[in-house]
Amino acid sequence: MNKPDLKDHAEHMGDKVENKIDQAKGWMKEKWGWLTDDDLMEIKGKVEQIKAKFKDHYGDAKWEAEFERFRDEYPEYLE
Repeated sequence: MNKPDLKDHAEHMGDKVENKIDQAKGWMKEKWGWLTDDDLMEIKGKVEQIKAKFKDHYGDAKWEAEFERFRDEYPEYLE
C-alpha cells in the first residue's frame, strides 16, 4: 500500500488556496466595478473568477483549454 505523498498534498492544497484567493480578487474587482459604474472592471472581475474556478476544478494542465471552450460556447457569461 502506497502512503500519500505529503509534499504533493501540500502543493495541491496550496494551489486550492491560491485559486480561492484569485476568486476573491475577481469578486472584489467585480464589486468595485459595480460601485464605480466601471463596466469593464466588473467584467474583468467576473472573468478572473471564472478562470480561478476552472483552475480549481481542472488543475493547471487543462484549465486553459476548458476556459477557451467555455468562452467560445457561452460568450454571454463573459459580457
